[in-house]
Amino acid sequence: MKFSALRVASLNLFNFMQPPNAYYDYYSIYSEREWQGKCEWMLQHLRQVDAQLWGFQEVFSPAALNHIIDKIPGDWHFTATPETDLEQQDFVFQRPGLALASCFPINSVDFIQPSPSALTQAGLDVDWQFSRAPLRAIIQHPQLGPVRVYIVHFKSGRPMAITDIQVATPNRVTSPSTLETMGQWNAMNHQHHEARMLALDLRQQQLDRPLPTVVMGDFNNPLDHDALAPLLNDTGLESIWSQLSPPAPSPATHYYGSLGRVLDHILVSEHFCRSPVYGRHTQSARAQGRVRHAQVHDDHLCRPVHARDQFASDHTSVSAELEIL
Repeated sequence: MKFSALRVASLNLFNFMQPPNAYYDYYSIYSEREWQGKCEWMLQHLRQVDAQLWGFQEVFSPAALNHIIDKIPGDWHFTATPETDLEQQDFVFQRPGLALASCFPINSVDFIQPSPSALTQAGLDVDWQFSRAPLRAIIQHPQLGPVRVYIVHFKSGRPMAITDIQVATPNRVTSPSTLETMGQWNAMNHQHHEARMLALDLRQQQLDRPLPTVVMGDFNNPLDHDALAPLLNDTGLESIWSQLSPPAPSPATHYYGSLGRVLDHILVSEHFCRSPVYGRHTQSARAQGRVRHAQVHDDHLCRPVHARDQFASDHTSVSAELEIL
């Protein structure tokens, strides 16, 4: 079968945990009705977006997600963070994982952790880790050939635990507001290092084997935030919104009350990019495709219907149609 485009999408599932297990604490357990409602919303949303390549975040129950994917027509391939990496204590899970669903064969899968030498070079402790190890895979597309895909979920801006900071400064009496500010700084500092380490991996992978590349997920910040600067410097990646003709700003993907924030992104390598030449956009010399369409799917947040959306995600999905040249 010949494909005219590659359709990719990303969605934070918002605590996708099958009962009777719990997420984060002993009291956060879906009832059977809530869980069935969440799964039904998921299935309808996936059908509506109609992507061929999905990146998911906040996946506590990968087998249940795979079961939903199997209900969508197509020959689906699925991989996810091993459940052994989700930090389980009794029936409570503390660290959600990532997942990739693809209509095309998955050739390889890795979960990135920087080497000791890379950490030393970056001035980080050798036991430093991503808050959630990014998923790196290579899929086999009929026209494009191998395509490298990254799924990420960077550290949020939520302050690190105050007790952790107090342990680090045991002889200092610090006000709660100062501790919170310190916690926020530490969280953003960690996210900055996550962006650095991912950029390092991207550059090395492209040096070893240049491939069309898609990076998508919940970045927990707008792309112009200082914490994410390393990811766009020297990687050749561009936002799908900047590659539209004409370029467009990204709509909000998450809401705190009425305040919309752009937290979820899809980035593409030069293989899907236009190059600015003399004030106009032309295709990159390596281009194998281009961004034909980009969209956030936000009806469940901006125009919700209670019966349909009461168990929906608190993020929009983001999708892009990459036309194959």
